Amino acid sequence: ANILTAKGHNNVVITGGAGTGKTAIVQAVSSGIAAGAYPGLNGRRIVEVSLDHLLKECYTPQDRGVRLGNLFEEAKREDIVLFIDEGHRICGAGGSDNLANAAKPYLTSEELQVILATTTDEFKKYIEQDSAIRRRFEKVCLEEPDAAETEKILNNILLERYPDVKAEPGVLRRLIEIGNRYCRDRNNP
Repeated sequence: ANILTAKGHNNVVITGGAGTGKTAIVQAVSSGIAAGAYPGLNGRRIVEVSLDHLLKECYTPQDRGVRLGNLFEEAKREDIVLFIDEGHRICGAGGSDNLANAAKPYLTSEELQVILATTTDEFKKYIEQDSAIRRRFEKVCLEEPDAAETEKILNNILLERYPDVKAEPGVLRRLIEIGNRYCRDRNNP
């Protein structure tokens, strides 16, 4: 929220491992905006964009650029903050037809804010390689929460979403231990 309300460099790229809560943070900021928690963002809303849906039936780089430009123009006009999960995809393979080239002129405008979420590896492979795109975003790195932090997160989720469900003491800690042992390709929480 602080980055989105800043003057200049008011676009955000959130990086971290898969499942560390990048999208959850954007949802929390969106809820905070709706609740009036961020005065600089009053009246704004965050809209998630699916690049697959946006670019459906766009067969040329020009078509994709026009479609993206239209989206950005509408977001500016409607005072919308755009959220693109798997945001590294705007950089494509680095060729001249990638979406980043169409996006660059819009990303320098303080009238448009964009939030990208991507894994750390994909950030390094795609976004970091494009210095013009990289400098238009403030990077926020999410670290995987440790077991104690994960337990707090899960307790909060139980309280908020499932108030009638009670977890025996130590059950969540044990579930976290089992998950860490057997689900090595996943991150907490």
